[in-house]
Amino acid sequence: METTNLLRLFRRLSRQVLHELIDIRSDAAADKTVKEISESIHFKGYNIWILVCSAMLASIGLDVNSVAVIIGAMLISPLMSPILGVGLGLGINDRMLLFRALFNLAVFTLVAFLTGCIYFLITPLGELTSEMQARTTPNLLDVMVAFFGGVAGIVANSRNQVTVAIPGVAIATALMPPLCTSAFGFVTGDWSVWLGALYLYGINAIFISLATYLIVKYLHFPQKKYVSPSVQRTVTRTITLVLLVFLAPSIYFLVQTWQQRRAYNQVRYIIETRVASERTEVLKWELLRRDSLTMVKVFLAGAPLPQDSIRSFNRQLQAAGLKKYRFVVKQVNVDPSGLEAIKKELSRSLLSIAEQAPERTERDFDRPEAASDAVGSLQRELGALFPDLGPVAFGTLYQPRDSSGVDTLPTLQLSWKGRPYVNHAADEKRIREFVRARLGIDTLIVVRP
Repeated sequence: METTNLLRLFRRLSRQVLHELIDIRSDAAADKTVKEISESIHFKGYNIWILVCSAMLASIGLDVNSVAVIIGAMLISPLMSPILGVGLGLGINDRMLLFRALFNLAVFTLVAFLTGCIYFLITPLGELTSEMQARTTPNLLDVMVAFFGGVAGIVANSRNQVTVAIPGVAIATALMPPLCTSAFGFVTGDWSVWLGALYLYGINAIFISLATYLIVKYLHFPQKKYVSPSVQRTVTRTITLVLLVFLAPSIYFLVQTWQQRRAYNQVRYIIETRVASERTEVLKWELLRRDSLTMVKVFLAGAPLPQDSIRSFNRQLQAAGLKKYRFVVKQVNVDPSGLEAIKKELSRSLLSIAEQAPERTERDFDRPEAASDAVGSLQRELGALFPDLGPVAFGTLYQPRDSSGVDTLPTLQLSWKGRPYVNHAADEKRIREFVRARLGIDTLIVVRP
């Protein structure tokens, strides 16, 4: 009997602890949340100023490929408020709030898009960067980011106390960068970039609103008006249809990305285990699209491949399910022992050059201006002695010897004003002797540009 009572107590305590861990209803502030979101979606002057600044920052960050600037634009963007307002208006059946949020979201979107267009029309850069490219092919994972970001956003907004989740939600859902990337695609006429980035923006907006709607329903926020079952069914069907329309392309893109990654890994495995060998070294390989086929272009060095090797490689691609992939081989026919000898000889040559190069200490790196000071001083001294002398340059040439090693040759480049250099032969001889004595060197080569 005592054991049974202990088990019941343990179950009761476990349920209580679990309830406290996952409960978000007890401290939800419905009236505060509705008031704050309703006020934040107003179309006011300062919101437009912040929106334009955010769009300009996002465009600059995308243009120069700066992650820090893009994050700053995400943090100050006011786009999140009307998106939350759409989900909240649906959740509490407040048609006025819903229509106001939709109208302001449309205006905010248009203003940010036009700001991005203006920037990319006047920027001197205007090339597709990796940050832009990353926002042109959204998939199901981006849907999940938008949804869970929206859940975190409305849960954080529904608390009585201020939370630190809001900035993280703004960064994770990334509303402004895809909108500005879409503006870049529109200005440059790249429709894949324009539509792909605009699709990502639509995914973020819709699934943040969906998350807000579901959480508001779960928290039992008070309804503005009573909704009849027929109206509720119509709303549910409309939401489901919109979600399916936006989900379908994202699932397709995710499958495409997964297939491309799988194919890449299979090709790499075949190259590493079948093509590369002790007698053949893979220098580089790449995938090239040609019509309906994908060519696996491989650059090899080593012993000549057997006659049917490429056919064998293609059979392995077929066996791996890559029926539209074909090998193309470019090879430097070198005996394996000769290839190893070339590597060793190159290593010895580089080591010899490094051994003959002048030593540099920590002080040399701390004072990179020392060399320029010395050349400047030499220019002033020679200019005082030879008024017709133009700019001079001084450096060291490294000349390989027949055997291992290199010769270091101090070199002085002279230029003359006015008369051609043939009239300065005697002057150049005196300059050579002066510089040798001045720098304390035995050999000096004098050249002219």
